[in-house]
Amino acid sequence: MIDEFAGTVYQTRFYNGDGNLTSYKNRVRVRDRIYNSVTGYEVWSVWHNTTFHETDGSYTIAGVGWNVTVPGAGAVWFDAGHCEYDPDVGYQVCTGHAQYDEDVICAAMDRDS
Repeated sequence: MIDEFAGTVYQTRFYNGDGNLTSYKNRVRVRDRIYNSVTGYEVWSVWHNTTFHETDGSYTIAGVGWNVTVPGAGAVWFDAGHCEYDPDVGYQVCTGHAQYDEDVICAAMDRDS
């Protein structure tokens, strides 16, 4: 299984009165192709999210990270919501919906295109 993606990141930076960077925001839009290089079978995902980064390494992310559907099976990878990340402890608070059915997507990758 190969994952290729391309997209755009729009970044806005915020500075204090002394000209020091205090935080920045990334808005991300990506189109993601997951495919079997032997059979040619592929599924697509579109993700769009916003992350708010602080200079201490912490950030908050909100939006859709994965949205993969397989014909006949529906949504097999889906990740949407809001998470807060602290570099010292990892993800602290995550709300939303996360669904990963790796068995279904792996079985789908065995199909012919």
